[in-house]
Amino acid sequence: MIKRIFYSLFCLVFFTPILVMAASGDFIIQVNVSDDFTPPSTPTLLSATATAATQIDVTWSTSTDNKAVGGYVLLRDGLAIATTSLTIFSDTGLAPETLYSYSVYAFDTAYNISSTSNSLSTTTLALPPPIISTSTDNVSETTSGGSTRVVRLKDFSVFPTPTEATFNWNTYGSSNYVLRWGRSNDYNDGYVAGEIYKDSHKTLVTGLEKNTIYFYELTANTPSGTNVLLKRGQFKTEAEIKSISLPNVRFFSAIVKNSDVELSWKLPLVELDSVRIVRNYFGYPKDVNDGVVVYDGVGEYFLDKDVFLDKDVLYYTIFVKDKEGNVSSGAIARAVKVTSSISSDNEESALVPTEEIKEEVKPSFTENDISLKDFSVNSIEIIQNGNINTFLDEKIELSHQDTFTLSIVKKSLPPHLKSIIVTLIDPTDHRRSYSFLLKLNSEGTAYEATLAPLNVVGLSQLRIEVFDFEEQIVGLYTKQIKFLNKTQISEEVVFPDKIIYSFKEFTNLLFILIVLLIILLIIFLLYRRNSKEDEDK
Repeated sequence: MIKRIFYSLFCLVFFTPILVMAASGDFIIQVNVSDDFTPPSTPTLLSATATAATQIDVTWSTSTDNKAVGGYVLLRDGLAIATTSLTIFSDTGLAPETLYSYSVYAFDTAYNISSTSNSLSTTTLALPPPIISTSTDNVSETTSGGSTRVVRLKDFSVFPTPTEATFNWNTYGSSNYVLRWGRSNDYNDGYVAGEIYKDSHKTLVTGLEKNTIYFYELTANTPSGTNVLLKRGQFKTEAEIKSISLPNVRFFSAIVKNSDVELSWKLPLVELDSVRIVRNYFGYPKDVNDGVVVYDGVGEYFLDKDVFLDKDVLYYTIFVKDKEGNVSSGAIARAVKVTSSISSDNEESALVPTEEIKEEVKPSFTENDISLKDFSVNSIEIIQNGNINTFLDEKIELSHQDTFTLSIVKKSLPPHLKSIIVTLIDPTDHRRSYSFLLKLNSEGTAYEATLAPLNVVGLSQLRIEVFDFEEQIVGLYTKQIKFLNKTQISEEVVFPDKIIYSFKEFTNLLFILIVLLIILLIIFLLYRRNSKEDEDK
């Protein structure tokens, strides 16, 4: 009996760990460790306004955090309905004349969450009978208070590329829209609809043929159900896709001085024809024609004068162009009227504003779109001198003197995106950061941005944000990067099929083995003593 117990304990001690270790080769287990346990401050719900029978607009205050706020979760009647980095959300698809209650809480990049805010309740408007309009240029509605509200087109623009077209427009009065397009006046190639009632709209049409004339029709629907034709027209897509392999400028910043904006940057060390700065009120310009061209030259400074008129936020993109017509993906900066200075969203985007980055920030993902559910951080590649790193690599070391390209496989992303932005933290000052747009490469296989070297050694961090057309983050990914001299970069080859233990892991394993050996020795001594007693008997 004692021998049988001894044999069972022996198998339990020695064979079980071996089987577990063998099975562990089939799995990748990641444990995210962070020293950030401080939640963000609690946001305050400011307003919940019914703008239509099916829509309520909600706004809240900005939260603060000891490192960085990751975003906000909005709740309707206690259930989460949206995750966003903004402080405003339009809740659509509601029932008329129905009371809804809202609250919000914030989370940081370490997934600490704040307490829930105050709640506000409001009732959606009644659904009035539709008003028949006899004009295609202007719609008037009589509100419950007797005032008249006008809905008509204020400004409009369309910017085609070889395979896409971006539409921007403003209206007097709130409305949603339906945009149809095609190779003829039948507009039978496709359509896109916006459900949110607002006065500023932007949408992207994809899957177009290059060097082709397209016709479009834009109609608007008011909150009362009135339909109006805003515009009909045509555009022609570009003949060919331009390469975006050119590196972007370095240190692009926008600093507000009263009603002016000071723009500065550093040119990359490549042969270029010029740099072009484009300004837009809707969002970051995606190409050299997507907005107002404010500068085209080879300098490193420009003063954009008297630019704050009816808009409080300005978006800038600076593109590098060469003599062959190739264009970089674009570096971006934002200027806000109410802020004394802002540099490329530095104070807002920096993940570690005042202290050193001490340990790895694991890839993180905020899902707000089911089309991203199969996205893998392995689809994000960082390429330098032919070497390819992904966000799943344990460490990423880059030369501080060479350009590098960030690439995301196109098929891993949903087809309709507002923008993809990559932000790089300054290794010498973690309060500063620089942001860039990712654009489709010439082969149409990946979204890419080529970054010029910062020429500084130190620890940095990449942040990738994927936005949809409602300007909500549907993907958020971060990764630590070290910029080193070429002689410092490790040349070791890591084989993924081998288990490599760190010193700490090794000491923990050694301690466990010693404890097991002591237990085994005690069992053996007990067995010997019992055997001897049996012999004496």
